[in-house]
Amino acid sequence: MRDEEDGCQKTTKEPVYAEPQPCVLTPVDMTRWTESEAYMEDVGFVLALNERVKGKKLTGNFIVSDVTSNLLSVLETLG
Repeated sequence: MRDEEDGCQKTTKEPVYAEPQPCVLTPVDMTRWTESEAYMEDVGFVLALNERVKGKKLTGNFIVSDVTSNLLSVLETLG
């Protein structure tokens, strides 16, 4: 289900795929976002990455796995 006013997805049983657009435009939107499951998943992902790299040097020799290489490729595409 989409809100006709702003086009942002609110709730739905089936995913609706559309071109990304800003949906956090007001303080109320920010509150809704920070209380959402998607926000919690995103923050959890970043925190898990943080834990994984603690104590690692930015320089030096290291092996880049296929998974890491593919993830970097996706992030470069998004960036």
